Amino acid sequence: MSEAADNFSRALDIKPGCYEAHVGLGKIFLAQGKIEEALIHSRKAVELRPSETMTHIALGDALLAQNKFAEAEEEYSESIRLNPLIPYGFVNLGVALQKQQKIEQAIKSYEDALKCAPDLPLGNLYLGNALTDAGKLN
Repeated sequence: MSEAADNFSRALDIKPGCYEAHVGLGKIFLAQGKIEEALIHSRKAVELRPSETMTHIALGDALLAQNKFAEAEEEYSESIRLNPLIPYGFVNLGVALQKQQKIEQAIKSYEDALKCAPDLPLGNLYLGNALTDAGKLN
């Protein structure tokens, strides 16, 4: 395990209900391509703190990596319901929608992300890709 993972694990040893540590471990495992482990920790984070936006984004990311696009869509939608001011929920929702060929909905989601953060490079990049996919080239 990495030093970062060791520290998150130590946090869980000290405080087993530490949802932040589960989010952190989920992100590390996802980055390492260990998607099942990422899902375990991300689901635990949501279980421990269902009202926390970032737990749903983390779980959505793990589901997206497993090509469970509809489930990822649900988690990102919940993150937006909880806090509609975090642009990453909208961007990631757009990705999940685009993977399901829901291009118009994805475009709206990227536009919503850019309303929160107009200078967000990923929002602009993904919006451009979705507009291209939709054939909106003018």
